[in-house]
Amino acid sequence: MARVMKWTLAASDIILAVGDESKKELIEAGIPGEKIRIYHQWVDQELFRDREKQECRHALGLANTFTVLFVGRLLEMKGVLVLREVARHFTDEANFVFVGDGPLAGILREDSQRESNTIYAGRKHATELSTFYGAADIAILPSQSAEGSPLVVAESLSCGCPIIVTDKGAVSDMISPEVGVVLDPTVDNLCQQIRFFLQNPEKLARIASGCRKYALMKFGEGNAELIAASYVN
Repeated sequence: MARVMKWTLAASDIILAVGDESKKELIEAGIPGEKIRIYHQWVDQELFRDREKQECRHALGLANTFTVLFVGRLLEMKGVLVLREVARHFTDEANFVFVGDGPLAGILREDSQRESNTIYAGRKHATELSTFYGAADIAILPSQSAEGSPLVVAESLSCGCPIIVTDKGAVSDMISPEVGVVLDPTVDNLCQQIRFFLQNPEKLARIASGCRKYALMKFGEGNAELIAASYVN
């Protein structure tokens, strides 16, 4: 595969890689590092912006309690069943909101009727998502398999919402310890991290305060400009 990749890209003057991990793999395949430019996904940061938490919770009809948010396809590989199990450890301490659609929607719909701290919100348009991020204390991307550059990370941080992400794939390139946590997304690890934030709200508040600034720097339209400039060159 490395030989095929090297042969395919050899004639390129510029190669665009999504994150440091992708660049590392290309260099290991024999691609000169000076050819490779890194870019990240970007989002509309006027749409995805800081919102007042209490207003967002009121708009969504959510209780004023610690809120964990999942946004994505409702698939086992996305860690939905893992996070579902985590929710059962925080029945009286935190609400878990699931936004999305997929094969596990039925299970979450049943949970939302049976479990007081599980809310299944269904699929939402991008214009609605910032309210959910605004209502959450933390977002979680608990994928059980490799991720590339998921938009949920850029969306969450742009809305000022810290995020816990999987250590699988290149997604860890998208965040720093100042705005989130990278871990092996097991039930025990996620429970431990959520418990830490519940017991140390000042730590979570410090992380949240830097998310928007970080997102503006990393996930802004400068990434599109880099791609456009690469083609012009």
